[in-house]
Amino acid sequence: LAISAYVFDYEAVEDSPVGPGPNMSKSELLHRMSRALTMQEWTMYGNVSDTLRLLSERNVSYAGRSMFRWTGEEELPSILKLSKPLISEAHRRNPELIVEAACFECVSEKGMSSLIVPPRVFEAFGLKPVNRTFNYTGVLFPKGDFHDIWGPNTSVPDIRQLESKMWFYYLATEYISVGAEALHMGQTPLIARYDSALGMVHTAELFSKIRSFARQNARRGFVLLNSHAYQPPYVHFNFTDILLFDFHAYNSRPKEDVGHPFECSIAYNYTDSPYRKSAGGITTSGWHTVSQPLLVELDNNACPDPGHQRSPKDLQHPWGWDELSWFAHQSNSYRDEWVVYAAEWLKKNSPDTRFQFSGARQLCDTNFDDRPSQTFYYASSEIPEGFGQEAALEKAWAAQM
Repeated sequence: LAISAYVFDYEAVEDSPVGPGPNMSKSELLHRMSRALTMQEWTMYGNVSDTLRLLSERNVSYAGRSMFRWTGEEELPSILKLSKPLISEAHRRNPELIVEAACFECVSEKGMSSLIVPPRVFEAFGLKPVNRTFNYTGVLFPKGDFHDIWGPNTSVPDIRQLESKMWFYYLATEYISVGAEALHMGQTPLIARYDSALGMVHTAELFSKIRSFARQNARRGFVLLNSHAYQPPYVHFNFTDILLFDFHAYNSRPKEDVGHPFECSIAYNYTDSPYRKSAGGITTSGWHTVSQPLLVELDNNACPDPGHQRSPKDLQHPWGWDELSWFAHQSNSYRDEWVVYAAEWLKKNSPDTRFQFSGARQLCDTNFDDRPSQTFYYASSEIPEGFGQEAALEKAWAAQM
């Protein structure tokens, strides 16, 4: 779609308690989700020239996970400096592209304490600016929840704490300032563990400030927020039907096809699969929906037992891999067939859901029989380390339009 095809009329959503939304119609939002790829940290890793080609030639509409930090926050300024001209070039070639950054449920003492709190962050929360760094202890849950869960001095921040809101606002505004127009806000059920009982008011306060910043500073005056949450009590404001997120997102949860080694399908009600479960309400754009649009992906985390059927107690690692490594370790023909199958299944069975396929993402199982060991999956058909999925992705995208 040409950038002039949509006129953003902000008046109807300006006074929302969760901040000014983009006022996109449902059809436009689904269109923007329909050619989505996870492009993990593409400005830092891989063949950047080929990535720019893929984003443009394949008319990718949404590049997920383009920038983030999972610890190592001290490197953020250099990453932003590197990313800004590359994102600008991506937008020059593909003006419709939405670049997503991520603000995850992980903070480290080393990283936070290395970053100065900018004056704009104090001012956004009505505070007088002072010269200090971010305070790691100030973001922690007071009773010790999730302390050191990711390693020593690496924890989940508590959104109820002012320092946590200041930290997330800082991350969000930094990403928006270099070209991001979408933010994945991590695992909200962890960050908002106790905010949910308060009606998600602290989360809404943060989101309102982020959206207000985007209105004035983002490339097209909006930012789309999502999270790995799709049901109450984490998706509505103050126990009303006002939705916090612009769309919902979650793992795709491939289900092992027992008796057919290494094959998987998509199914309702399999472990915590989100299909037909995305809560509805009043969207940030002002329209009502019975079911909020949902974006699913092949998630990555850990590979506890690669190549083996999982026990009933662990249904989230298909055939012992994480979702992405399971996919990467299948034959090229099976991968091609599976992405089309997944898109067609969603179109038929969960029509407001779109699949964000993987374009570039880190693998947990890096060992392959038919290729050198590598740490990332790449969908590219033009580079030696690519898995050659571009033609199949075109078929899959066509199936879910």
